[in-house]
Amino acid sequence: MRYVFFLGGQDLEMLTIRKLLVDSGQTYLDKSLGWGVKASAYAKEIAMIHQDGITPVLVELEIDIKLPESAVVVDHHNDRSGEEASILQVAQLLGIMPTRDQILVAANDSGYIPAML
Repeated sequence: MRYVFFLGGQDLEMLTIRKLLVDSGQTYLDKSLGWGVKASAYAKEIAMIHQDGITPVLVELEIDIKLPESAVVVDHHNDRSGEEASILQVAQLLGIMPTRDQILVAANDSGYIPAML
């Protein structure tokens, strides 16, 4: 399956996800947006890649538009707070074993220092 990843607000986890995507040769769009970014910031691009039969993967974007049925939403905040950190979800989607550094970034993003310990 072919993916294009659409990246949300910039923080350490998102920067680490971007590096994971680069290292694994994945296509992504990153508009270097701040916290609270919405999927509509990428609406045109999501529609275009869906027409090409590519699966859009939205990473920590607030869903404020109708998405294609094939879209994958990756998040671990708000109503999805019980899910694994986004970087771990991305690694799993790609079939990649996360590195120790990625695991620590995930722990930090989900539970700060107590989780890292």
